[in-house]
Amino acid sequence: MSDKLPDDFIRRYLVYTDNHESPIQFHKWVAAGIIGACMGRKIYLNWGHFKIYPNNYIILCAGSADCRKSSALDMGVDFLRDFTDSKIFAGKITLQAIYQDMSIRKVDGRDALIHEDEVCTPLVIHADELGVFMSREAQQSDMPLTLAAIYTNPRHHDYRTKTAGTNIMREPSLNILSSTTPAWIQRNLTADTFEEGLVGRSLFIYAKAPKRRITRHALTADEQSLRLTMGEQLKSISMMEGEMEVTPNGLRAYDKWYQSRKEPKDEVQVISGFYGREHVHLLKLAMIFSLSSGSFPYVDDYHIESAKEAIREVGDSMSMSLRGAGADAVMMHTALVLNELKKAGTPMSTQQLGKNLWRNMSSAKLDEALDDLLKFNKISLHRPKGAKTSYWFLV
Repeated sequence: MSDKLPDDFIRRYLVYTDNHESPIQFHKWVAAGIIGACMGRKIYLNWGHFKIYPNNYIILCAGSADCRKSSALDMGVDFLRDFTDSKIFAGKITLQAIYQDMSIRKVDGRDALIHEDEVCTPLVIHADELGVFMSREAQQSDMPLTLAAIYTNPRHHDYRTKTAGTNIMREPSLNILSSTTPAWIQRNLTADTFEEGLVGRSLFIYAKAPKRRITRHALTADEQSLRLTMGEQLKSISMMEGEMEVTPNGLRAYDKWYQSRKEPKDEVQVISGFYGREHVHLLKLAMIFSLSSGSFPYVDDYHIESAKEAIREVGDSMSMSLRGAGADAVMMHTALVLNELKKAGTPMSTQQLGKNLWRNMSSAKLDEALDDLLKFNKISLHRPKGAKTSYWFLV
């Protein structure tokens, strides 16, 4: 099987996971995530005043148990464990524990504390549930701000502890592979976290349904062989180092996209900060596509085009993951109604909206939300000629 496949890790990964229930987009982003995760700071794009590294904060998002989020993550992280030297975070996820793990590396098979003038150990946070390290208590601490700061791979990062005072970390590198549900986000993601930069730096990969229902699947000999082939490929990728270069064709494709960008109509992309960081997400992903296809160190136009399409899909589905997030008790209901109309793509009656949203709000709250949206000219009410029912339209 593997001999007939193109030498592209992500495409091979999608073949390898074809008989798994999780949606294709979950497996595609997990494959991209583990490529970025195994690189640390070893490769980069020099983008003038700053460097871009291929690390990502990837959050799979779907209804509880609907799309086998944890299984999709586990399959990818197993590649990191089995074929690379990536350090996977284990244990209770706190800021202190993250700092400690970044300050330890293996020396002759033993844990050794790195000196303050040494580069930090790259870290991959793998958490089946986002709530494990992003509880409301954690959000009220420095967790969101710290994760947002480390995401950029700064040359130095200061951190403070109650007992050890202030310490300086050199060149920290962090990746996150986690999952959650829209319901958890709606109930737990605070307005401060929503606005402090972490959400805009994260990639929320939304799926509504599994690829298909599969009762049981045992790996075939061909699939086991393919896994070994992919493992060796990932190992080779993880050993690459140096500066990547955008080709002239790649730069023209990027410039055309960047200069023609328009602010999206979906407020979530703008308010969360995703739109403001969209270009960085695209370049990170283009780097990963280059590594996946064996094109290192060059990022060409087809890598840019593929990344552009993938990032567009993420942006378009953000409102499904983040509906009601970061809003107060009143505005949360208006956001839910607005996103329900956007999701439907057609006018809806009050009865239809109530049928879809009855788990999230009472009929009184629905009426209040509709009144507010009407006053702010976000929606309008119209009764088609001859119809008995009025319908809500997006303005």
